[in-house]
This record gives sequence, C-alpha cells and structure tokens, in this order.
Amino acid sequence: MTRILAVNTSPRASGRDLAVAASKLPTVASLLGYIETHSCLTRSRLSNSEVYLLAAIWEAQKAGVHVDYVPVCEPSYGARLGECRRECDGLLLGGPVYFGDRSSLAETFLRALPDGNGRPFAAVACGAKRNGGQETSLVYQMMDALAAGWTVVGNDAATTSQYGGTGVAGDVGSARRDGYGLDTSRGTGRRLAAVASTLAGTAKARPRVLALVLADDEGAALDVARTVTDGLDAEIIDLTAADIRRCIACDLCPTEHGPDEDYRCIIAAKGDWLAQNHGRLLGADLIIPIVYDSPRAVSVYQRFLERSRYIRRSDYILRGAVVCPVVLYDAGRIGVMHLRMSTAWMRHNTVISRAGVVMRGGDVLRAAHAVAEAHHVARNMAAAPRADVTYSAVGYGISKARDAREGRV
Repeated sequence: MTRILAVNTSPRASGRDLAVAASKLPTVASLLGYIETHSCLTRSRLSNSEVYLLAAIWEAQKAGVHVDYVPVCEPSYGARLGECRRECDGLLLGGPVYFGDRSSLAETFLRALPDGNGRPFAAVACGAKRNGGQETSLVYQMMDALAAGWTVVGNDAATTSQYGGTGVAGDVGSARRDGYGLDTSRGTGRRLAAVASTLAGTAKARPRVLALVLADDEGAALDVARTVTDGLDAEIIDLTAADIRRCIACDLCPTEHGPDEDYRCIIAAKGDWLAQNHGRLLGADLIIPIVYDSPRAVSVYQRFLERSRYIRRSDYILRGAVVCPVVLYDAGRIGVMHLRMSTAWMRHNTVISRAGVVMRGGDVLRAAHAVAEAHHVARNMAAAPRADVTYSAVGYGISKARDAREGRV
C-alpha cells in the first residue's frame, strides 16, 4: 500500500493522532462534525494547523493510501520520523505561517530533509488572514523540497490547482469556519495521494518530451536544450523568433467548449504561433521550458506564459505532465527565474521537478541530471491515464459571492 508521511510543524499539538482520527470519519459531514466538536472544547480542541492537516489526511486516506502522522513538537518525533521517512512514498507538511514564512520547526525539518528520489511533496499552511503569507510560505517550502530531490504538487484542479492548502484562522478553533481553506487542504490530500500512488507503482512508459526554448542569446539556450535532452525522445521547439501575441485579458478564455485538440483562445491572428501550433503542445509527458535569463536575451517567455491561460482554462490540458525548468544564467549571476518558472507552471495542474540551473560557459551536467530525474518520474506518470478534470473559475465565484453579499449585483 502507498504510504504518506504527514508532518505537523506547528509548535502546538493536541496530542491526537490525526491519521487515526481521519480513518474513523467516513463522510465529509463527519469530518466537519469532528472538527466542529473539537474546536469548541477548551481542553481538547485541535490547533488550527491540525484542522487543515486533518482535512488533507482524510482525503488522502479516502483515496486508499496509508498515512503516518508525526507532530514535530512531540518528544518522540525523532525516532518516529526516522521509521516513517524510510518507508514513505510521499510527504505532506502542515503548519502555521510566520511573517510569510514557515515555522522554525518546519525549518528544522526541511533542513534535514533527505533526498526525495522523485517522491512527491505537498503542503498546507495556516495564516491569520486570507492574504496572510500562506502562498509565500508554501512556495519557500516547495523550493526546499525541490532542492532535496522531491517532486512537488499543489491542491487539485477541483480546488484551484495552486500551491497547496491555504487556510485562514486567527484564534484557536476558528479554522472550522474557513470552507475555502478546508477545501484546498482536502484537494492537496487528494492530489498528493493520486501522484504518490502513481509514482509508487511499477508501470512505466516511454514519455514524450517537449523542450521549449523561450529565451536565448546567440543560441546558448538552444545548445543547452540539445545537451539536456540527448538520448531522450524529445522534440525541441525554439520559440524565440516566434510571433506570440500578448494576452488581452479577456473574459472569454477559452471561447467555447470542445476537444483538447481545438484551439480556443480568442486571439486568432494568422501569424500567431499558438493559433497555428496549438496541437504541438498537447500530449507531452515531460515539459522542459528553457530560458536564458539575461538582459541580452531575446525572450518570449512571459508572453508564452500569459497566453497559456487558455490552456489552463481548457480543463488543464497539461495536467499530469512533469515540468522540469532549465535556466541559463550569466556567470556570477543567479536570479530567481527558476523559482518563477516552477511556481508558474505548477498552476497547470502539473508535477514540478527540480530545476536545472546552468552558468553560461560552465558545466551543463547538473542540468542534464535534473532532466534525467524528471524523465524518471515522467516514465511513471506517462503510464497512468490522466484523470478527466474540469476547470472551475473559483476566484470568479468567490468575487461574485462577495459582490452579492455587499449588494453590488
């Protein structure tokens, strides 16, 4: 059976084994009832971080995986963690936000994180208000996990496909009233369970690899693309000279329902590359976006990224694909492009692998190794059928509900 290790990095724990509690709750109603009951009892209430972690654990167990739960603040944490970490197929982290970052207990845990060997990682975070630093906390933990060789997933397409569970709670016990936070946490548990089960399986396929050169100078990034994909069944597309029109931020994206093969962005200019080549982006199991991050580079990266909005809204056409960003920097200059690319491409309901970073004129082998790691993960992901998902404009729904409450519609 697939096993997930759930780690509570809050400095406060109720003493309950959340995995055991979750296993006894058969329905969403019983889960919410359990949370309600223990949020109202002074001596036995769950911490807010535990509430969101419990929601994620519950969904993971409903998906058929076994969950081991370890609160870092308990004295027995070290021994229990060692036993669980050796056997886990995936890692779920939960905890509070401090000034847009994680807790010191999370920091301690992540600093000692062993090599993930491509195993999946996901997290939920609890802040005092809706924009209370949950996303930055999740992104920082994501980058730590990627650096340690884990692949990263967020919450699933049913709950916005972002960076994980984003809960809001001030006073202890108030988390029970945050339906959106509970939903994104549940979506994180479902997504992690699905990917962990796939990667723990034995089925493997030959993945189709798509390398997209999106920013380059004098062919340096294109050379890197050829090196990192050497020996793979890869198509390399150099887009730096392509005519990619900018997104116009319309509200018709995609313009109509239909099969994935149909291009449905409102921008239909005859020379637009996406309008002419939409089909070439479909069916890839491993996507390698390659960027030379330099002021001298010719770049279409941001235009391509913003135009991919129609792809996301068209029921996440890229869902399930593994993404391995590769970034070429000038010698002596390390920017944040690899972070930007990892977080942006995650929004397509993909699986993010650690980025390959190359210094111009330097050794490309580390980037090639990162691509090889991602290819190994993609072999498993390609062997599993991609689940059908439906894009839901959750943000628009929240805005409409708020406008209705405030009498603006």
